[in-house]
Amino acid sequence: MCCGPVIFTLGRMTDLHTQLLTADRLEALYKQLGLTLWRLQELEGVVAKYYVLVALANRGMGISEDLVLERTVEGKTFGKTVKLLRDAKKVPVALVERLPNIVKERNWLVHSSLANERAAIYNDARCAAFLKRMKIIAQEAGAIIKVLGNSAECFVMSAGVTAEEIDRLTKRTLEAWRGDST
Repeated sequence: MCCGPVIFTLGRMTDLHTQLLTADRLEALYKQLGLTLWRLQELEGVVAKYYVLVALANRGMGISEDLVLERTVEGKTFGKTVKLLRDAKKVPVALVERLPNIVKERNWLVHSSLANERAAIYNDARCAAFLKRMKIIAQEAGAIIKVLGNSAECFVMSAGVTAEEIDRLTKRTLEAWRGDST
């Protein structure tokens, strides 16, 4: 008789332990997923703006014309924008293979990862592998953003924009993002 409640309690403790591990895995996955998706969205915007800058914009074009071009490009899928950039032969050499690969990884994450990685919630090894893959995707997106930023800077400087003007515009953009612009 005295063993019955102990076994029941141990069973409930094991169940609670399993639930807590599952919740911890789910929390870690959601945190990394959010970071990865934000980084990919940032990359999509950078690729669209880069395409407008190097393939569509004309010297002396006004801001309003640029915004119209940006809106038309931002309405396209990420894969389509990368294809347009490639077809225009404006992909920096360092990104010729990396851009299509990040599109594939992005599409897998958005469209297939839930079905493919559902077991990650219940299994430490699967969770660790999925977390690692998402971290690599986020890091690669960040690295591509840096390459595109450097390439865009070189492009506008070759068109006569000074480093000081780039710094001024960068500062203004950062202030607007932080909400401290006047």
